[in-house]
Amino acid sequence: MPRRVYDSLLGLNTIRLLKLALGAPSEPLDALVQVVALSKAPDYIAISYAWGDDTKTKVLHAQHGDYLVTSSLYLALSNV
Repeated sequence: MPRRVYDSLLGLNTIRLLKLALGAPSEPLDALVQVVALSKAPDYIAISYAWGDDTKTKVLHAQHGDYLVTSSLYLALSNV
């Protein structure tokens, strides 16, 4: 699977957020990666994505293509 490139940040006070699409638990995860200004005070939940066995992966669908994420991150995102 090719490496995906994120949209550029718009400055020091911006972050990337992953907006999950609503769906049934049995459906694949779909998401939108957004660049957001911190001055807009966006509501978000932060979770760690650096844990879990990186050899066990699942596919996360996003606007610019698919991402491989760890199974533990996929499970966490599925339960948000």
